[in-house]
Amino acid sequence: MKSKKSIGIILIIFIVASIIFIPRIYQANDGVPTNKEFVEALDKYIDKDQKDILEEVLDAKYKPGLYLYEFSQEDLNFKIYKFISPDNRILTYDGSDIITITDGKYNYFASQVRKNYIKRDLKDLKDFNRNIGVDNDLSISQFIDPHNEFYPDLDIRKDGDYTIIENERCFYKFDKNGVLVEARGLSGGEDYTQRLVQYDEDFDKYYDKYLEEILSYEEVNDIGEVSPK
Repeated sequence: MKSKKSIGIILIIFIVASIIFIPRIYQANDGVPTNKEFVEALDKYIDKDQKDILEEVLDAKYKPGLYLYEFSQEDLNFKIYKFISPDNRILTYDGSDIITITDGKYNYFASQVRKNYIKRDLKDLKDFNRNIGVDNDLSISQFIDPHNEFYPDLDIRKDGDYTIIENERCFYKFDKNGVLVEARGLSGGEDYTQRLVQYDEDFDKYYDKYLEEILSYEEVNDIGEVSPK
C-alpha cells in the first residue's frame, strides 16, 4: 500500500503535468492576439476548411499604400487611415491631429493642432512597437466576451471572390487578397459600419507629405507638449 507521502507526490506531479499540457485559452482582455492565438481560440468551434480560410485571412499581406476607411456609428462619422509601408518606415495618422513617422532611425511624433513635434532616437525607445499601424483587422472581442465565453453562430465561408467571417455580433468581409473591405459590429453597445472607400498604392507620396509637414513645425523636447494628458 502506498504511503500518504507517495500519493501526495504523485498528485502534485499530476497537477503540474495537467497545467503544462492543457492548452491555454486566449481571453479577450489579453491584448491583440497573434495569428496562432486567434486560430487556437476559435479552433474547437470551426472545421478544417473554416480554419484554413481563417488562417488565409490572418496571414494576408496588404500591398503598400493607403487604405482609407469610413467609420459610421450613430451620429459619429470619421475616416481611418491605414498606411502600409514597403519597407521599415512607419506612418500613422489619426485623421484629425496626431501624426507618427518612423524612418528606421528616428521616431517623429507630431500634433497638427499644436504645430509641434518631438524627435526621438529609436535606440532610446526600448519598447517601441515596430508593428504600429499594422493591427489585426479582426477583433477578438467580437468573438470572445470578457468572461471568455464565445458568441454563438460563428460562420466562416467563401462567397465568390470574398471571404465572410461573422457571428451574431459582427460581420467581416475580405476581398480575394485578404483585404478588409467591410466590417459591421458592436462597439460600446452601439452598431457600427466600416467600409473601404479608397486605396492608393503610392505610400511615398503620403510619407513625404507628412514628414515635410512635421519638419515645418516647432521641435520640442517634452512629449507632453505635443500630446498633453
